[in-house]
Amino acid sequence: MTTIKRRKYLINSKFQLRWSLLIAAVGGIIAAVLVAMFWIELDAHDAVLVSAIQAETSLQEAAGDVAVLLLNMPETTPDEARVLRQKVDAQATTYATGLAAKRDLLTHNARLRWELVAFVLLVILGLGAWGITVTHRIAGPMYVIKQQLTVFKAGGGIEPRSLRHGDEFRDVYDELRAALGSKSIGG
Repeated sequence: MTTIKRRKYLINSKFQLRWSLLIAAVGGIIAAVLVAMFWIELDAHDAVLVSAIQAETSLQEAAGDVAVLLLNMPETTPDEARVLRQKVDAQATTYATGLAAKRDLLTHNARLRWELVAFVLLVILGLGAWGITVTHRIAGPMYVIKQQLTVFKAGGGIEPRSLRHGDEFRDVYDELRAALGSKSIGG
């Protein structure tokens, strides 16, 4: 059996593009709704991070003010001042590390938003391309049937031809070929 290769994918461009765009639009809407739900969660996550950064910054400033007050009190001994400075320095390091981590998460969430937009666009493009491939399996046999009906209507005979592997409506084509073939031979 000979293999029939596709010469062009848009055989009936109106039909194929309409259905491919519809498939891509529905898939894109579904992907966009799912992404929107995730986006809302990212916004909530970002709001918590920003709030935590603000609260921790205020707390850090207040802790620094208290440390200054304690260090300047005449009752504070040099040993207590040394211990207090070590605690304030350790806490400042912890604060800086935590702040950097929260800012990294905010940056990560911003990048993730762009990745989500790219995902929706890839879904739309992928489904559009897949839609053209799938509708080609329908438009191809319909094109062949239309050509053979045109030849038959003009009084010509039906040439034996098989459809490509993967084409739809093979049964319809076989029935039409059998029906038209018997009439053209007898006529």
